[in-house]
Amino acid sequence: QQATLTHVRALFLAAEERLGGGGTAPGGGAPALFPSVLMAYRAALPEELRAALLSACGRCAQLAGVLPALRDMLTGVLSEEAFGYGPDESLREFLTYEDADLEAQPWFVQHFPPELRLAHAMETFGAVAGALASTTLSVST
Repeated sequence: QQATLTHVRALFLAAEERLGGGGTAPGGGAPALFPSVLMAYRAALPEELRAALLSACGRCAQLAGVLPALRDMLTGVLSEEAFGYGPDESLREFLTYEDADLEAQPWFVQHFPPELRLAHAMETFGAVAGALASTTLSVST
C-alpha cells in the first residue's frame, strides 16, 4: 500500500489527537487538544450518531480525509466568537465550505453522516481520528 500526503496528514492528526487528550472540555480534567474551540462545538455525540460515525469509518477508511478540513475549522472559525455559527448547523455542509473538493468525493457523500451538527465538531474529530488510529495500528501489527 502507498501512503499519500493526505494519508500522512490524517495520520499526523490522529496522533495529535491521541497525544493531546482528545475532546476533553476546558475547565477541568485533562487539557483539551484544541483549548480555544468554543463550548458550543464540544457537545457529546449521541450514542446512535457515534455508532453511525464509527461504522462509517470502519466501512470507508477514506473518511480520514475530513480530518484536515475539520482541524482547520476547529482551530479557525469554531474558535472565534466573532463568527458565531449556530451549533445546529450541518457539519457536513460546513466541511464542504472549508474544503470544496469534499462534496465531489463519493466516499464523503455516501459515508459521512449528514445528521452531524457543528455542535459535534470536536467529538467528530476525536472519533474519526481514533478510528483511523485503531485501523492503522491493526494494519501495521
